[in-house]
Amino acid sequence: MRSRIRSATSTVAPGISSAAVLLSASFAVAVISAMSAGCAVGPEARPDRAPPYEDSHRIAEPSRRESSRVEPSHARQARPAALDFRQTGAALDDEIDRRASDLASGPIGNRAAELASLRLVASARDLLDSGSPDGAREALERAVSLYGRNGYAYLWLAYVEHLQRRPHWENRAATLLADARRDLPSARKVRAELEELEHAIGAR
Repeated sequence: MRSRIRSATSTVAPGISSAAVLLSASFAVAVISAMSAGCAVGPEARPDRAPPYEDSHRIAEPSRRESSRVEPSHARQARPAALDFRQTGAALDDEIDRRASDLASGPIGNRAAELASLRLVASARDLLDSGSPDGAREALERAVSLYGRNGYAYLWLAYVEHLQRRPHWENRAATLLADARRDLPSARKVRAELEELEHAIGAR
């Protein structure tokens, strides 16, 4: 290669300085050396580098641990089914009217307290229909305190236990259902609704 360069410099046309020839020869040697060493030019010089956007989708991807939420156990629990005590409610209204009529003839014994107890049960029923089980519970407990043989109060108290399901509610509901069975009217339709609640609670 150097012999070619020397021969090129020996046949330089007159009028061109030897310094210019040497400069051209040096540039040619540098280009040939680079090609011989296999140097790459351009963007392929670093083939080991991945494009900067290759893993960019991982930044926006939400973490599975963050996106998955553990639902509380009480939220996963199935909500108890609502029951319809239409026949029992009708019997309650009839008894309130009858006792109010009897009381009009004059107070005898505990008729006033018994009537007040039945009316509290009617109020508790309305509170349940409006979505206030706590208020219904308070009214029903007061009804029982006024009249301890109020079967309607025991029935709806057992139903409130069924809806709210506080700790140890099954035992309280079973006791209340036994009292309701003892004191409720013996009408077939009323007993059928009582049995439906017993089946929902699992007291039978």
